[in-house]
Amino acid sequence: MGKVSPTFIKDATIGNHYPLRVIACLVVLSLHLIIFWDEQVSPWQWAIVIVHTLIYPHVAYLFSKTLQHENRNILIDSFLYGFSLALWGFNPFLMAVFISATNMTNLAAGGQRIFFQGLLCQVLGLLAGGIFTGFEYRPQLNSMAMFLGTVGIVLFTFTLGLLIFNINSSLRRHKARLSARQQDLENINKLALAVNSNLDLDTIMKGVMNTLEKIYPFESLFVISYSQNRDRLKIVGAYGSAL
Repeated sequence: MGKVSPTFIKDATIGNHYPLRVIACLVVLSLHLIIFWDEQVSPWQWAIVIVHTLIYPHVAYLFSKTLQHENRNILIDSFLYGFSLALWGFNPFLMAVFISATNMTNLAAGGQRIFFQGLLCQVLGLLAGGIFTGFEYRPQLNSMAMFLGTVGIVLFTFTLGLLIFNINSSLRRHKARLSARQQDLENINKLALAVNSNLDLDTIMKGVMNTLEKIYPFESLFVISYSQNRDRLKIVGAYGSAL
């Protein structure tokens, strides 16, 4: 018989981040098209842009299973956004938009550790992109690029807020179910205490003795125990048909 391969279930964080990553990459692609539409750009640059914006988000989703995989994707995102900012000429407006959005996402996803690692990856991306373009500086953007950057950050933050709302709603539902189960357990515990308080040793032992007598006939059975000082034995119960 062949071995059955284990089934891997994606971490929920991967599915939550997937639409955010797709939206961000589409915004990046649109900005590339607007900024470089009428400029001579290296084919290698367009190849990098296409792989980053149209292929990478889906590949990252398909090949990610665990939270560690998604943390790796977040760091790759940070590097690629930094690289794109360098391609756009270190424009102050776009740097403020993308760095703030990226840092907010990284901090929410993985805390301070992912935040600082992502910050380092952004710096490396800026350096790599600067080397690629010769550290070209573009202080001004056309109106369409400014508009798209603004719409992009609004759409991204709206999606992020909706994601956080859905997560909080799910947590509230789980909390309500746990509270209901806790109440059920408390009621069962109260019932058990009420039953136990109405049972004494004699009542319990009589039932046990009646059953044992049918299996192993005997005339009488004595239950003995040490005294409180453990210096003598005493009879605490006597049971059987001979008594």
